[in-house]
Amino acid sequence: MNKKYLQWLSAGQNGIFNLDIPILTFGQGNPKIVITSSVHGDEPIGIVLMIKLVEYLQHQNLSGTVSLIISANPSAQFVKQRVSPQDFKDLNRVGKGNPKGNYTDRLGYKLFNYFKEYDFVVNMHEFEMHTPITAFYQKTDNIRVNDRILNAIRAFSPEIVWITRQKNDWDMQYKNTLDYVLSSEGIPSFIIETVQLPFIKKDEIDSVVKGLISIIEYMGILPSKGNNRKLLSMFYRNEYTSDIAGYWEPLENHLLKAVKKGDLIGEIKTFPYFERVPIYSTISGILLQVRHRALVNTGMSLFSIGQKG
Repeated sequence: MNKKYLQWLSAGQNGIFNLDIPILTFGQGNPKIVITSSVHGDEPIGIVLMIKLVEYLQHQNLSGTVSLIISANPSAQFVKQRVSPQDFKDLNRVGKGNPKGNYTDRLGYKLFNYFKEYDFVVNMHEFEMHTPITAFYQKTDNIRVNDRILNAIRAFSPEIVWITRQKNDWDMQYKNTLDYVLSSEGIPSFIIETVQLPFIKKDEIDSVVKGLISIIEYMGILPSKGNNRKLLSMFYRNEYTSDIAGYWEPLENHLLKAVKKGDLIGEIKTFPYFERVPIYSTISGILLQVRHRALVNTGMSLFSIGQKG
């Protein structure tokens, strides 16, 4: 790849090290879309997708700009942790950030203002549970922005769309995500979630890359290969967390299958006596996610059930 595509966004220092953000940019002019990776430092899936996008984009004639942020949170990525060790704050919960705050607040401010120069923002994330290819959509008060996001999601064609309840206490935490504050400011933005990198299959990677290219086509930056009018499967997500610690063993559950209240999802062998505690679904719906075999602690997520939105 030609080094002319690379630029850097200054994001602070740690000792003698510059915490600059590398950005690959293809094309020029409007419209403009930016795709990010590693807002959380332990979620590298976006980098793998960008490798494939770079291979494709550098050979295309673009009618606009595509920028790829390889590492939106370099300090966290350096230590392979969700948050930066400098302040242990979640970059995806600081909203617009603060130019006079701590490191993560300042980083959020830098990114927010950089993103405001674009017409669309897509953020790549990973779930710590097995999950289908998911688009995370939060409705705003701006009808035009909502329509643009939903049209882009249709172009992307995820397996499911996760939506939030406007007044749900659990969902209120997502009001401070970069995506929501951007969309609220008139910049359409949404999150793509996949399973973690070690578990994602090649055909799933290819599907996500194809979907990202379709969003770029929807933006008019690449010639469209046809309008995608896929009906979206939208779900509210209900997460089940463990009340105990032990070894979690899920059943051979199939994602997106229907489950009823009281269905067995897996079991935990408790510490220190290894008692078998069956774990049941507390509601009926669709099995959206399930944690792989793992040692779990109190409060750790085990699975989630979707209900039609």
